[in-house]
Amino acid sequence: MLGYIVKRLLLFIPTLFIISVVAFFLSKNAPGDPVERFFEDSFSEKSYVLQAKALHLDKPLFYWSVLPRVLPDTFHTILRPYKREVVKSLALQTGDYKNALNYYEALESSIQQFELAYSQAKSDTLLSNINILKGLIAEEHLKTISQKTAGLLFIGQDEADQSLRTFNAALQDLESTDKSKPSPPNMGLAKLIWNGVDNQYHIWITNFLKGNFGYSLVSGKETSDRITSALFWTMIINISAIMLAFVLAIPIGVYAARHNHLQKGRTVTLITYFLYSLPVFWVATMLIVFFTTPEYGMDWFAGIGLGQEAGHSSIVQLVIDRTTHLILPVICLVYPSLAFISRQLSGAMQEELKKDYILTARAKGLDESKVIWKHAFRNSLFPLVTLIGSILPATIAGSVVIEVIFNIPGMGKLLVDSIFLQDWPIVFIILLLGATLTMTGILLADLLYAKLDPRVRLK
Repeated sequence: MLGYIVKRLLLFIPTLFIISVVAFFLSKNAPGDPVERFFEDSFSEKSYVLQAKALHLDKPLFYWSVLPRVLPDTFHTILRPYKREVVKSLALQTGDYKNALNYYEALESSIQQFELAYSQAKSDTLLSNINILKGLIAEEHLKTISQKTAGLLFIGQDEADQSLRTFNAALQDLESTDKSKPSPPNMGLAKLIWNGVDNQYHIWITNFLKGNFGYSLVSGKETSDRITSALFWTMIINISAIMLAFVLAIPIGVYAARHNHLQKGRTVTLITYFLYSLPVFWVATMLIVFFTTPEYGMDWFAGIGLGQEAGHSSIVQLVIDRTTHLILPVICLVYPSLAFISRQLSGAMQEELKKDYILTARAKGLDESKVIWKHAFRNSLFPLVTLIGSILPATIAGSVVIEVIFNIPGMGKLLVDSIFLQDWPIVFIILLLGATLTMTGILLADLLYAKLDPRVRLK
């Protein structure tokens, strides 16, 4: 058994590593600048740099990097994403990284000086220069840059004009490099750089394993606070639904299997098929419309949400209010699971009841309940064990449809809200949590298979 566990762990760890790497790089390619999202209003360059370093964005992405030879090993220290892309593109065009960087820094300095001059004395010439320079912030093509800068004019202010001279000189150096080296040697070749453990991925995955999920881009608060709050309600709903589904599904599945050839067995099978075919979103909507409003005279349950925080005289009343709001969401989670589990168990039980050892047990005069529960049911557990692989992620990830329709602040609703708000750290942490629990569920199911059937260990 120990050897089987070791083999499964050897598959579990690298798979989880690959999933975490995919989630990390997806988060890094999400749209927008994660540093700018922290600031609601204007911010200084110093504030930007400090926040970027706090997010470890001044470190390389991974344990190793593959870069064109024209770029230095410290290329990752350029913090602005658009600046990094422009400098990289210009360096590849000219084969000169230093001049490309000098050009962009001169561009930033000129924009700053002309904006300062415009705040002191507004003029059309100043505004024209500012618009031209800002139009170069994301411009990656050297010929287009040369064409756009033709309209720049000196204004007679020393600091602004000096910054423009510096910018023109840096642009000329870049253009001369491009003319003198139309095809720089080794420019297109790549180099492999080993970064060690001081990289963004290592810090990110280490913090994840410690339960530190970083910061929300929207609120600026720790992601773990929002996830913990959402996780509480998701677990309440899903654990209740899972327990209730199994408690009801097991006797229903056994009953349907025992009476498979009778009318009452077929009726149970038909009902489970019918329940499983009903779309969850439609059932949830119908329950809200007919059973939470007085319009149809059946306002038997509380409406959407969790009720009011205030206005309760005791904790007992608060718990009762919360429970009444969770009844319908739990029902919507129970009925499809109930139908699926009972169908799976019924099919497995029917196969077991046809086998010779069941006939032998009955021929020996064993009590029917022992034949069913001690022999047939035990050997019919494999479909239920398979469901464990989906139970764990469902318990944590939650049901997006149910939580959104019933306005339950769980993990599913948090995921949807975070996608709409482009709060990518939360989105990808939930992705990684779901993937981790899916892998854990599969591992647990494999171990239970091995425990129930020793033949599995030999595979």
